[in-house]
Amino acid sequence: MSAVATIGIGWSSGCRKVETTPLFAASTSHVAFSMNQAARRKATGTGTVRRPASVILELLSKLNSATWAPIQNSLVMSAIAVCGAVLLGVSCAYVLGRMNFRGKTIFDIAIMLPWALPGTVVAFNLIKAFNAPSVFSFGQTLVGTYAIVPLAYFVRFSPLVFRSTAASLSQLDPSIEEAARSLGSSWLYAFRRITLPLLYPGIAAGALLAFVNGIGEFVATILLHVHPKYRPLSIAIFDEFYRGNFGTAAAWGVVQVVLVLLVVIATRRVQRQGNWMKP
Repeated sequence: MSAVATIGIGWSSGCRKVETTPLFAASTSHVAFSMNQAARRKATGTGTVRRPASVILELLSKLNSATWAPIQNSLVMSAIAVCGAVLLGVSCAYVLGRMNFRGKTIFDIAIMLPWALPGTVVAFNLIKAFNAPSVFSFGQTLVGTYAIVPLAYFVRFSPLVFRSTAASLSQLDPSIEEAARSLGSSWLYAFRRITLPLLYPGIAAGALLAFVNGIGEFVATILLHVHPKYRPLSIAIFDEFYRGNFGTAAAWGVVQVVLVLLVVIATRRVQRQGNWMKP
């Protein structure tokens, strides 16, 4: 038997032993990816892969409306969703924490359900609910519009604000509000001047989590996003990666990380400065 035949038999037997192992699959995937990158560089005439840092510098040197659009869309969509989530979350947390009625457990589960459901399920239900004019959409079709993505963020991340506010409210003694009411304060004044400032850390923590999740949300966004003009940052990263622009996709990823980091730092600074809503 020739040496070539012996090597071929050994290679075939070796492949039968390792072809089903995860290490072999990962190795072959890495080799295939490397070959694809080499072929891409050869076809485009570039000898090196562009680093994310160089792409970031190029993006900064060519700042225009197209560059800022995904960042602006993500920030605005997340901010809109957080505003609605704060209103709903604080209201529901106060109702469950301060009022006694039947079905509180069911009400609690119903509020937390969107957080437990996968993003695809939430997106499909929104498409089913708002693909035709209805009372809840004020007679408008929301699917395919700008409003459907912030609405998805609002539905998905409202439970974060609710749960964080409810945890802070459970540690607040109701007698504080009762004392303010006994001194002649109205319910609204006592809530605005006493209860709300004490709940501020919990509300801020929940709003931060909702905002950060909105910036990085992808699962529901990929199903609801339609117009290229309104694509958020996560979709921009996916589009660049799908087109083979890995450096640009990595650059957008760095921008996303920086945005999240800035939000975290700003929130911590606000919390360290004290309760700005204290009476």
